[in-house]
This record gives sequence, C-alpha cells and structure tokens, in this order.
Amino acid sequence: MAFSGLGGLVWVHRQIDTEVPKPLYSDKEVIAYVRQCNDHQTPMMLNLGIYQDCTIAEASVEQLRQLDTALKGAGVLPKTKV
Repeated sequence: MAFSGLGGLVWVHRQIDTEVPKPLYSDKEVIAYVRQCNDHQTPMMLNLGIYQDCTIAEASVEQLRQLDTALKGAGVLPKTKV
C-alpha cells in the first residue's frame, strides 16, 4: 500500500533500485504555487524524489533550479553567489 495525497496521487517511492518518477507538477505549476504562498506568507512543503542512497533525483534538482531562477528573477529571493 502506498500513501496518497491530493487527488489520489502517490507520494511514496517504494520500488527498490528503480528510477524515481518525474515530478508530479510542472515547473510552471510549482513556481505559481510558491509565489502564491509567498504572497500570502503561507508556509509550504515541497516533496522531492529521493533514492535509497539519499541522493535527489536529477529531475527534482532541475525543478528546484528552475524555481530558484524564477524567484530570484522576480525579486522574491536575494541574489547570492553559491
């Protein structure tokens, strides 16, 4: 049995030694959601695809990069060198 959340979507990766599925939401949807939460000062939580060795799936990393770029471009986050 897998845990499900909004709309019956499965949020748990339980298949050992298999690819983590791609993010459930598009970059555009995640960016809009985070901006809306920021506008209303609402705390949020993002779930990431993660492997048994604790590495994050590349598709999730790329989506976080897109979110970072979008928020910095909108002046939401301070621009810092990493």
